[in-house]
Amino acid sequence: MQGFTAFKYVGAERAVQCLKDGTLYLASPDQLNDTLEARFHTASTEAYLAITDATLAELARQRGETSLAFDREALPEFAEVNQRENGRFQAFCKGIGICSLARRPNHQAMWAYYGEGGEGICLELAFTPKIMEANQLLLGPVTYSDQARVLNRAEDWRTTFLELAEQHPQATLKDLQRISLEVPFRRRMGLRMAQRATSTKHPDWAHEDEIRMLGPKGRTPLPILGQVLTRVHFIGFKALNQVAPLLVKHYPHVSLMQWTFDHGELQAHGAQADTYRR
Repeated sequence: MQGFTAFKYVGAERAVQCLKDGTLYLASPDQLNDTLEARFHTASTEAYLAITDATLAELARQRGETSLAFDREALPEFAEVNQRENGRFQAFCKGIGICSLARRPNHQAMWAYYGEGGEGICLELAFTPKIMEANQLLLGPVTYSDQARVLNRAEDWRTTFLELAEQHPQATLKDLQRISLEVPFRRRMGLRMAQRATSTKHPDWAHEDEIRMLGPKGRTPLPILGQVLTRVHFIGFKALNQVAPLLVKHYPHVSLMQWTFDHGELQAHGAQADTYRR
């Protein structure tokens, strides 16, 4: 897990509340503006087993072992378990916490959509591995696709299992299967599934180039702003005048950056604005 810097555009009123409370809000999918958030179908049991069987056969060939074949007599029982796990995962995704972030602070559309047309502010946030691990957070880009959303959990199992095989080159397939039942493996696989399932949107939204911070639970204010806020970006002084006293009092280490957009320039220009502190 690596550190990451991202940006949060907010209106003036929301900014004041965040700075007062020292929180970043994790919304649930049904609170976001895309009605298709975290909605997907799950793959069939046969589709799941097709990937796991192919993965085990692939590793068996590489290691000169006999592949571990799934006992087809146990298929009805496994299908029931798989369906139950799919249901649990869909329920988890519906309640997951999502904080929508941006890649840069000079995105004119983001200022228009979420920064009150330039009268809000943009928070620059630096997430360290320690902070993400302590709060069970996952950061990653949104994928934009117009394909049908059918989630096969075995795809995430395969990726995680192949990583496990690389980490244990001398282990047998039976050893790897045993390790894959342990908590660290299941946690890594679960994070992958959650990110893929809740970070896919239609290409109509691609211009936002969104980054998502995922947490275990939605509708949750996360008290980490003091640890991650490094700079406040602004265009006009309306929001700045409201948040400046809070910055001076609670966030003395945070710097300011003012942006101006010119109709004759393709790129915005930023300038340090610490002199605007009062």
